[in-house]
Amino acid sequence: MLSVSETEPGCLPSISAALAAAGRVATIVVRPGTYREQVRLTGDVTVVAEDGPGTVTLDGGDGVAVLIDGGEVALHGLTVRGGSPARPAVQVGNGTLRATGCAITGRGVVAVHVPGGQVDLRDCQVGNPSGGGFLFEGGGIGTVSATTVRGASSGVVIADGADPVLRGCVLVDIRGVGVLSTRGGRGTLEDCEISVTGGPAVEVEGNGTLRVVRGRLHDLPGTAVVVRGGRPVLEDCEIRAVGGHAIVVSGTADPLFRRCTVRGAAGYGLLLSEQATGTFTDGEIVDTGAAAVAVTGSAAPLIDGGEVAGGPGGTLLYQGEATGALRRLTVRGGPAGIVVGGSAAPLVEDCVVEEAGEYGVQLLDQARPVVHGTRVQRCVTGGFLVGAGATLTVDQSTVQDCGVGFQVDGAATVTGSDVGAARSAGILVQPGAHLTLLRSRVHHSGGPGVWFTAGSSGRVNACELVENAGEGLLREGVEPVRVDATTMIGNGGMPVGAHRCPPPGDVPEAPGAWPLLGHLVPMLRQPLGFLPGLARHGDVVRVRFGRLPVYVVTHPDAVRDMLVPGDVDFERGLCFDRLEPGLGRGIATASGIEHRRLRRLLQPVFSRERLATYSSIMRTVAEETTAGWHDGQEMAVDEVMDDLALTALTRSLFRFTPDTGTAEAIKHGMRMLTHGLLRRIVLPAAWERVPTLGNIRFRRAMTRMNRAVDRVVTAYREAGEDRGDVLSALLMARDEDGVGLSDQEVHAQVMTLALTGVEAPGATLAWLLYEIGRSAEITDRVCAELDEVLGGRAPEHDDLPALEYTGRVVDEVLRLHTPLLFSRRTRTTAKVGRSAVIPPGAELVYSPYLLHHDDRWFPDAARFDPDRWLSANARHIPKGAYIPFAAGSHQCIGKQFAISELIMTTAVIFSRWTLRPTPGAAVREVASALVRPSELPMTVHLRRGDERPAPAGPR
Repeated sequence: MLSVSETEPGCLPSISAALAAAGRVATIVVRPGTYREQVRLTGDVTVVAEDGPGTVTLDGGDGVAVLIDGGEVALHGLTVRGGSPARPAVQVGNGTLRATGCAITGRGVVAVHVPGGQVDLRDCQVGNPSGGGFLFEGGGIGTVSATTVRGASSGVVIADGADPVLRGCVLVDIRGVGVLSTRGGRGTLEDCEISVTGGPAVEVEGNGTLRVVRGRLHDLPGTAVVVRGGRPVLEDCEIRAVGGHAIVVSGTADPLFRRCTVRGAAGYGLLLSEQATGTFTDGEIVDTGAAAVAVTGSAAPLIDGGEVAGGPGGTLLYQGEATGALRRLTVRGGPAGIVVGGSAAPLVEDCVVEEAGEYGVQLLDQARPVVHGTRVQRCVTGGFLVGAGATLTVDQSTVQDCGVGFQVDGAATVTGSDVGAARSAGILVQPGAHLTLLRSRVHHSGGPGVWFTAGSSGRVNACELVENAGEGLLREGVEPVRVDATTMIGNGGMPVGAHRCPPPGDVPEAPGAWPLLGHLVPMLRQPLGFLPGLARHGDVVRVRFGRLPVYVVTHPDAVRDMLVPGDVDFERGLCFDRLEPGLGRGIATASGIEHRRLRRLLQPVFSRERLATYSSIMRTVAEETTAGWHDGQEMAVDEVMDDLALTALTRSLFRFTPDTGTAEAIKHGMRMLTHGLLRRIVLPAAWERVPTLGNIRFRRAMTRMNRAVDRVVTAYREAGEDRGDVLSALLMARDEDGVGLSDQEVHAQVMTLALTGVEAPGATLAWLLYEIGRSAEITDRVCAELDEVLGGRAPEHDDLPALEYTGRVVDEVLRLHTPLLFSRRTRTTAKVGRSAVIPPGAELVYSPYLLHHDDRWFPDAARFDPDRWLSANARHIPKGAYIPFAAGSHQCIGKQFAISELIMTTAVIFSRWTLRPTPGAAVREVASALVRPSELPMTVHLRRGDERPAPAGPR
């Protein structure tokens, strides 16, 4: 054993001197100090830091600090530095390096280079501010255990047949790729964690065959896994908090993923393109910003078992010429479950598709999938939508409890299948479409079992069409429909081929109608008393606005009958007709195919990633709003919150601060549009043409508002640049056919966002501050929660779910102070509720205010009680009873935006302030389209002990 010290007598002065003295076999004990030398080791040598890790530094300058060129070398507790753009800090060309408790820092190309030798590293730290961490190539092998790679341009690169094993390692703060397998590199990662990388956490290209077992890949700003070639294997891995796509597979790659989980990706969960194949078994993909799975190009994967759950961008998407198979997979949620476009032709076998917001399986373009043994259930608009030009083949499958079982606009062959409990038609065949229905059963539909519209054709053979509320088989027109050996019993409606619509039945008329005027007088004088009182007379009650009959739906189940099936039996109604002169034809006023197209175009605007950005802007706006407050100040809270909502909207969605004239025109126009809406709904349309002072002011306000928005749209169009905001996104948006939005369509979407983002949030924020402020107990509980969760810091978007009590307060405000009414119109004869049959073209009204104030669903409904939303209490509230954002396919697309704004604003204000209603103020509800406060004077008070300076302004 030799001792090394630069200062102590009797010791060798350097490690190199000790090696020269020792020969090929030795143990060298190094005392504390920094040794500036480059050592070459060729024998069985052990070098130990006498006082443990961190006490001995071997600094090779710009050369190779440690070169292993044969033998078996062991390093214990050394700090090694060295390297240059052409040299590593440590190189193992031949022989074996065993290192324990070492810290290795490179200054150039790579920290540790293994071009052919073997390593066994344990409990080490590896970094390189100028280059990579590890480079294995040329057959390099070995094991790296419990080691951290930090602050390098790449974590581990494996190439040219190298085959290392990494166990229990951590790769963090990597500027580029975490682990790269290229040019035939192999390797195994077991129980490793990779986070905060500038490039992919794992990348495989060429003929790489990397194996990753129980990996944890998280907090990644870009893509987690990229496979451009080779046959890598990932097993039992967890991928979460990804700023881009979770998994991207392209080229001719053929990976195998087993039991892997993706939770939280801003882009796709799994994206396959080009000629990629691969097998994905028993995995889970949830909470994605785009579709959970997208298969494009000529990709042909096998996805077998597991679950995918859709985000705003959808659940499972096939495009191009993609094929492959889905087997034993559960597809849950999303706007649509499985969307097949282009000329894609996947096989869907033994799957479950459920709870899609629109259709469970949707075919576009020339798609031609085959569906076998699959169950589609509880999808809002329908089970299957077969677009014009598409061809669907289905056998041995089940469609249960959907809006419509099948809507066929193209061609469909359905064999040996069961279609049950559709809320409207079991199968709807549109003009120009063709259906072949063989040996199938269609039963318990809310409308006809099979409905061939005029211009459609088909064949029904050896089927059972039974127990449907409408006709078993309804044929319109004279086009050929061949029916053989089919049983039709227990159906309602008229005989096959009849066209007469049944009159409305079992719908009581509300008492108190005036001659000629009907129920106009009570509706206009006391709408907040008249509407809730209708629930006493039935689930559906007929009222008359002059000569116009209107059906008011008062029961949650009946409301769901009207909202959840989507646009098969219903379309937008009277109140949206009255909004159209102010808004144009936007997402709020469109129906059917047009509405679905606009919703798809707008959904990326409200992705999870964008919501986090909006929350930050909302926080800044709230801080600016409260910066000028002083203790004891009295203010009109309703006006202050209107201004806050307008500022938050323009900054969040349009990224510009409008000039005073533009902002005032939008604000005043929206106030005129909503405040007069109730009168315009119940009065005849001809009344709007009468030159009353109110009508003249309304038209002037609409003109001024429209011109203001047109100026902004024109300026953006002429600039032709992406400002990273919604208006830019709208101008660049393209639908499936590559067609963009016209200026009129863009204008309509801007107007819709202005309506939903200014008036409703402003009024709701005012009620929120009022309800918190007038109860000392609620104020104390909100403040206590904010103090506990935030600890005195500013709230972030990720804090909002933790503010559980504040969220319940928001839910209760949305219940008690909710929009007055919405409307729908029947497109066909429709059954609503238990017995009401509504004719085509009839106007229906449903009132969130009525439902939310019904003691049957909300005991002691007039009382403000946030704890009614505790999970043990809320589960007793029936579906359809709580609908502040509507429901079904027409649920407000900005729901999460609105809830985030309400909670974030509350958190900012009550972290520093409390508010109390001004004594003597007579606050009452005023009904228009919204229910606003008549006035809302409140006094603000600085929370005791909070003398922090107000924020200085925008961040």
